[in-house]
Amino acid sequence: MDIIDLARNFGKEIQKTDEYLDLMNAKQNNDNDRELNDLIGKFNLLKFEIQRILSENSDQQEKINEKNLELSEIYEKIMKNENMVAFNKASEKMDTVMNRINSILMAAVNGEDPMLFSEINDLGCNGSCDGCSKCH
Repeated sequence: MDIIDLARNFGKEIQKTDEYLDLMNAKQNNDNDRELNDLIGKFNLLKFEIQRILSENSDQQEKINEKNLELSEIYEKIMKNENMVAFNKASEKMDTVMNRINSILMAAVNGEDPMLFSEINDLGCNGSCDGCSKCH
């Protein structure tokens, strides 16, 4: 088995993790949330309208300010939606897992022992040993 096959198999294993499954579930909940999708649609249309107004080169600052306020209100509703909150939390957890995996792989590429890197990283190691005595 070559390294690419290993990566593909590793990808399959990632898709079995709780973090991945939670993220996919949260994504599906977002996709099924009609209110959330309506808000996102309104947000995108309003963004487009603001861009259109700005491209007209006319002085419509008051109108732009009104639209920006409306945009902010819609954005706040989107971000407070329970499904969006759950999605963002699940996404953060998956990002944490992927960042840790990437850090371990980069450590290996840089000649470090990937088996030890994870343990050091858990201690809050930033990669520099200057002024650090935690490992020894």
